[in-house]
Order: sequence, then C-alpha cells, then structure tokens
Amino acid sequence: MKLKYCLVFVTSFIFTITISVLASSFIIPSEISYSNSYSKVDNLNDALNELKEKEGTACSYSSGKTFDFDYTGTEQIFTPECTGFYKLEVWGAQGGFASGYNVIAGYGGYSVGLMRMDSSTKYYINVGGAGKVNYSTNVNMTGGYNGGGDAYGCDGYTEIIGAGGGATHISSRSGLLSTLSANIDSILIVAGGGGGMTYYLSYQPFYHYGSGGSGGGYIGASTYNTYGGNLATFIVYGGTQTSGGVNPRNGAYNGYFGKGASYKSYCVSGGGGGFYGGSSSDPSEASAGGSGYIGSTSLLSYSSTIKHMTCYNCSTSTDASTMTNTTTNVSASATSDYAKSGNGFARITYLGKKLN
Repeated sequence: MKLKYCLVFVTSFIFTITISVLASSFIIPSEISYSNSYSKVDNLNDALNELKEKEGTACSYSSGKTFDFDYTGTEQIFTPECTGFYKLEVWGAQGGFASGYNVIAGYGGYSVGLMRMDSSTKYYINVGGAGKVNYSTNVNMTGGYNGGGDAYGCDGYTEIIGAGGGATHISSRSGLLSTLSANIDSILIVAGGGGGMTYYLSYQPFYHYGSGGSGGGYIGASTYNTYGGNLATFIVYGGTQTSGGVNPRNGAYNGYFGKGASYKSYCVSGGGGGFYGGSSSDPSEASAGGSGYIGSTSLLSYSSTIKHMTCYNCSTSTDASTMTNTTTNVSASATSDYAKSGNGFARITYLGKKLN
C-alpha cells in the first residue's frame, strides 16, 4: 500500500512538471480536463495560460492607470499591453452653438461600462467633434466629426444655424460609426452627439428659435422649436436604439444609423450623431440629438460600476441594456455622469487582470 501511494505521488509530480515545462508550447491536448483548488480555471488551456502569465512578464499597468483620447478629427487606436479588465467611458460632442441668444445647442451624452480587453488587440476610438455655427451667410457647415449632421446658413437676416455634434464610440473594427451598420457586433460603446441650435429674427412677429436636443441615452433628446407671434411649437425627435430620429413634417430630415440628419435646403441645422442620429428641422429650427449605445454583450457591469448612459434632460430607462439617467450637470471637461459641452472625449482605465 505504501508503494502504491508513492507511485501516485510521483506520477502527479511528473505531470505537474510536464505542465510547467510545456506551458509555453501548448502541445498538450486541450480536451484533457484540469482542476486546481487554488485557481478558478477549469480547463488545461486556461491552466497553461495562467502558468505562462506567472512565468512570463508581469503587467506593467497599475490598477487605475488611465488612457485619455481627446478630439483629433481622426481615428485613434488603443492596443493594450495587458490582458485584463478595463473601464470604458465616452462623451459625445455638442452641436453648433453661439452664446448670447438664450438658446443652447444640444450637449453630448455620456456612456460607461467594463470589458475584458486582450493584449496586442487593436481597439478603434473615434471621438466626436463639436458642430460649427454659421452667422448669416449662405454656406455649408460640415457636421462634427463622426456623424454630426451638416447645416446650411442663411443670408440677409439675423440667423444663427448650428451643425450637429459627432458621436464618440469605441469598436473592435476600424471605421466611422456610420460605416459599421453591417458590423454592429464590433461596436462596444457609443455616446451620442447633440443637435444644432437655431435663432432667426427678421422682424416681429416672424421669428424662429430653438435649442438643440442633447445626445446620448437610449433615445436622443427631442427639440422644441418656437416660431411665429402665437408662440406655437414644433417638435422633432432624437435617434433611438433601432431607428433615426423623425421629423413628422418632412421625412427627408430623418436621422439614420451613425449619422444625424443634414440640411436639404438653406437655413437648416444639423442633427446630432449617435448610434442612430437625430432628426433635422425644417428651415430656421433646431435639431435633435443622437442616441447612445451600451447594448454590446462584451460590455459588463460590476460592483460600483453599472453600465449606463447619462444625458442632459433626456428620457430615462431602467433596462440593463439601455439604462439611462438624466442630468442637468454639464462640463467642458470630461466628467463622469456629466453631459459634455464642446468636443467629445474618451477614457479607458485599467482595472486589473481580474475583477476582485
């Protein structure tokens, strides 16, 4: 009996050595089962990877290390050195805005969640640009980078017209958001951009003005336009999780996937970019915001960080895949759970190899 126990011990010892020696070569069949009371791994490949991590180079990132991505007008690439869990935060861009007219352009939204990222894998980041604003001239204004709707100014009147703000997104595939409609699974997270404002005054009682609808959330914010001496209002709608924002009077101004609606005539502002873009208004009216997105199955919630979206004066949702909070807090700097003025922003924070 003693000899039998000794033989089992030796066999187990030799097998353990074999695993260690061959950890980097991966020549042992993966279908061999493996368990270890000191580890959560339950198959041999994971065991070998764990051994390799212990024997190989340790991650140089400390928990809490951040990687910031400001607006550049071009795609940026993040290739993590360490496999592990990361917090993803994105802020959309504001629509075209001019101060001093008692109206605002829609602010960019905020989205957050966690995911496991693999080392040496490329992740693509497109940070939205703020929409431009036009002062009484007949010119085209290109919408903010990454989906802001174009606007077109007027001539001869006191007219302020804003283009839409762009969305900010992180994806496992290269390209602007509007190019990924056939690869939605590659989209990890999106923060919507705001719609452009408008202010028009030729002479009383013929005037129009409106604040752009803010972006982000599961539905981009609508915008209410006031016009005429009777202060009548007209509403256009933000992008949703399944369709672009709608202009009930003119379907030519509806938003679509990844992009806010653009002008089809003069004096028209631009819709905000987003997962689905906001609608654009008829001439001399403000436009709506684009939606955010946290529906990727790769995006996680854990502990104090629950994946969600936050947007300015927007509709709320308690569903896990579209959770949305509303706020009146706005900042030009990237602040968690604040709406964003100016250009968009993205931040990635390393949390560690495991979520403790």
